Amino acid sequence: MSEKIEVYDKIVEIPKISRIKIKDYGIIKNAVIDFKEGLNIITGKTASGKTTVIRYLTEQFNSKNLPYNEKTVLIDDVLGRLNKEEQIKYLNKLSNKRQVIITIHDSELDRIKDSIKANIIDTKNFELR
Repeated sequence: MSEKIEVYDKIVEIPKISRIKIKDYGIIKNAVIDFKEGLNIITGKTASGKTTVIRYLTEQFNSKNLPYNEKTVLIDDVLGRLNKEEQIKYLNKLSNKRQVIITIHDSELDRIKDSIKANIIDTKNFELR
């Protein structure tokens, strides 16, 4: 029960987006990322730029005064604390009719990828400093 509250306490909302270009921000030297409606998962190893993308999106966009259905939900690496069934449940619930962008370590994604429908964004495609 306490983990459920923790997951929802970590949610940040920004306007819907379809593509971003990040240049010289944090550990990312260059990255072009395409997002889709529904669930978008940024995955990679530790220190590969996942959290940097979430930080960039949070700093660059302001969600004040936007209608609910025009917001994107950002979640940074909190679902790894849940078991596989809870992860799948929350991901399916959150992505229902909304754009959701989350970060998951690549080892965590391996556990759930066959049970979810998502746009997978691998940090291997980022140019890091």
